[in-house]
Amino acid sequence: MSRKKVRIFQVAMMVTCFVIIILIITISLVSMNSTKNGNVTTTSSHEYSGQLSSNQSAYTSIPEQTTKYNKEEQFSFTSSHEYSGQLSSNQSAYTSIPEQTTKYNKEEQFSFTCPHIYNTVLGRSELTVTKTLDANSGLQVTRNGFWLLGVDDDFYTIRQIKQAACNEDSIPVIVISMHPTLGLSVDEEGVHYLHDRHVDTWEEYDKRMQKYSRELDEVPAIIVMEPSLLMHTFNSKTEYHSHEYQLAFTTRVQNATQLFPRAWVYVDAGNAMYLQWQVNLDHIIRVMRHMPPTIRGFSINVASFVNSSFNDLLASAIHCETGLHYIIDTSRNGGQFSSRSLDEINQCTYDPPTVKNGSIPSWGPGAKVGIVTRAVLNEELDIEEDAASDDPVEKKKRWVLGSDNGGDAIYNADSPAAGGVSPEQPEGGGGGGGDATYDLSYGYEYDNYEEGGYSLQRAVCVTTEESGLDAYAWVKTPGESDGRLFTVGTYHPCLLDHFQECSDRCPQYVPKRRGEFQRLEQCECS
Repeated sequence: MSRKKVRIFQVAMMVTCFVIIILIITISLVSMNSTKNGNVTTTSSHEYSGQLSSNQSAYTSIPEQTTKYNKEEQFSFTSSHEYSGQLSSNQSAYTSIPEQTTKYNKEEQFSFTCPHIYNTVLGRSELTVTKTLDANSGLQVTRNGFWLLGVDDDFYTIRQIKQAACNEDSIPVIVISMHPTLGLSVDEEGVHYLHDRHVDTWEEYDKRMQKYSRELDEVPAIIVMEPSLLMHTFNSKTEYHSHEYQLAFTTRVQNATQLFPRAWVYVDAGNAMYLQWQVNLDHIIRVMRHMPPTIRGFSINVASFVNSSFNDLLASAIHCETGLHYIIDTSRNGGQFSSRSLDEINQCTYDPPTVKNGSIPSWGPGAKVGIVTRAVLNEELDIEEDAASDDPVEKKKRWVLGSDNGGDAIYNADSPAAGGVSPEQPEGGGGGGGDATYDLSYGYEYDNYEEGGYSLQRAVCVTTEESGLDAYAWVKTPGESDGRLFTVGTYHPCLLDHFQECSDRCPQYVPKRRGEFQRLEQCECS
């Protein structure tokens, strides 16, 4: 081949290669552009499918570049799949719900329908004592009482109530604690550790109660209405009495007996630190006499630590004057702390030391009574004049049990009721040890404040009932903090039987700074 022809052939080959390269580049560019602007749904669907095969959070795995529309579409479907997976687990419901999940979906997800009629019987079937998973600590909590606080997360508590009643054939203790503070004057110490209130008015209260009723009206249960509330409506020292607030509350108690027809409703009467004073006890008796005839009774010692003997003494007085039955909270009154005097107990009423469970939740002899017979409404107590005495100790006496019980006496002077020794009795007296036994007729002595001074008088009440005690219950969940050592309401097993006394370093009322409690780590139990 001539040199000229060879040259022409080489040039042709170079042109051909150049054209081929241009074609390859063009095809590549077209392919890349098509991939970039093509079917986004297919790409998202593929990534989405990968998420469905894992248990990771759907929302966090969505690329930032994905459009808002595609993110919402993708998340909606992913949430549905994750939702089904949660229902099949036994983990804490609330903590595993993504923040983006709507309130409606959460309530729907954790609703519970019993497949059969609730067949438990009040006064006979066992009281609920169940273990539930604490969302914060991940620990199992032994629970008898279920608190409804007027918050959105109450739906999870409602599920636990229904499951226990249905699956365990037991009677749960339901605590309603959400009263509005509007119209109520409460001292600063009384609300120092109080949960933030989420119900501002009685109208909001009514709506919450109706919502609870739609879920729980078929459940046989013990319902405790508003622990400590009545103690805050009357203060003789400051001459404070919120009569209108009491009337509003009484209306809500009446509504509760209608909203929960299968429950026994109890109104909280307060604790021994308040009821030890005769003027307060008389106030509570008058209030209970005006409660609707459809309530079962009252609760006493909720979240407090005074031993059951003294609580039974106080409760029996209210029972005798009103006919109402009662339950005693024994969740934390079984340790050494409960053997102290009332004055000593009152010095450390938040997360105190050496606390243990008291009597296990169980029915008392009063629960055998099907229908409670109310005492005749009478504003005036029946008073019998007693022999006058110039003895200053005698004038401070407020309780004298029947002569058949060993002569134990309870005094206002130094409050030895929770384990101290009466000034007039030998060692071993007082109300501290064991169960009190007394005959059906008993009386109490108290100072009757009248114009021109006061005179010692005796009011005698006689009841034909064996006992008004319906049950011992753990209304307060053992191990939940009162707020001194840890955040109020959080669960810490060490709170049962620790040794961290109230002191200057670890005071009963932890100081606040800018709304935050200044707790010391050294004060925590472990």
